[in-house]
Amino acid sequence: ITYVSRLDRILVAGIGSRERKVHKMYALDYERPAAPEVADEGPLVRAIYSPINSTVTTASVRTVRVWDATSGLLRKTYGNVTDATITAMCLDGRERRLIIGDEAGVIGIYNILNGTLIQKLESHSADICALGYCSSSKCILSASWAGRVSIHLDSGDKMRILRQIDGHATDITCMVYSIDLGLIGTACTSGALRMWEFQDVKLTASFE
Repeated sequence: ITYVSRLDRILVAGIGSRERKVHKMYALDYERPAAPEVADEGPLVRAIYSPINSTVTTASVRTVRVWDATSGLLRKTYGNVTDATITAMCLDGRERRLIIGDEAGVIGIYNILNGTLIQKLESHSADICALGYCSSSKCILSASWAGRVSIHLDSGDKMRILRQIDGHATDITCMVYSIDLGLIGTACTSGALRMWEFQDVKLTASFE
């Protein structure tokens, strides 16, 4: 196998084990090293498996794709769903809505069946780095590089912020929520890891 850069072509040849003669040779031409109908322009930001829908939803740049988890075939593509690059994504409790955050701090809720925007939440002042959903209390959790965590009440048409955590002096890089423990875990660029009570957002543990 060899690549001919002048022709932008890959040559593949098969040689017999005994005769040492070329049996078959293929010349492969391409414009870009991917299948355009299924490939994304950038790296994947998030991939979410939905056991209810039997799908895998992926996000890259400003495009969201929904794949069949059984066959691996592409079901739907939603292009340019956001104005800025997607940085975080999660599903709601019933896995019917897609919650997307971008590098402009904007958070939108989308219909996963057709990709239409349902509504937007109160924005952050920096990139959204993590999103989560609490089914038991119907809350959306969002974290941003500005060092803030917001807990939004998912109350249909009237979304509002219940609580906020401003517990890091540097950018938050990741966030996780435990329903069983009722705790929110956050980490920042300084290396600090902190645990917070979900109900009253009190700091319960800090690891510097």
